[in-house]
Amino acid sequence: LEVLANSEGNFNHELTLNSGENTLIVQATDSSGNKSAKGNVNKIVYDGKEPNLEITSPSDQSQFFGAKQRQTSIQGTTEAGINLSVNDRQVNVNEDGSFNFATTLSENENVFIFKASDKAGNLTEKSITLHFSL
Repeated sequence: LEVLANSEGNFNHELTLNSGENTLIVQATDSSGNKSAKGNVNKIVYDGKEPNLEITSPSDQSQFFGAKQRQTSIQGTTEAGINLSVNDRQVNVNEDGSFNFATTLSENENVFIFKASDKAGNLTEKSITLHFSL
């Protein structure tokens, strides 16, 4: 691939990356055909896939009754290294991708919005609604 530099020596070029690891090496050639040493090997990882996110317990629209069920825990799985939040509160993700979010239910409907984002900025969003009455 040949890309021409402007009079100040600057250049740019858009590349289409393959999914996964891509290698980029730059080498300059002047108008006389003299070539520079090859530059450093640059590895670019393209990740266009949204992270997995599964809420395993309780199920959506579950009903809870009485003071003993007011405290509950929402469990699920995602991928290790994911940034996970529930209603904009950070949640710890274990090395195996599992998580456990403890919460106190309010009277009536409780909506929990889970957002999992990876280092590339890919986002997966899921929500569940739990119902509570004394």
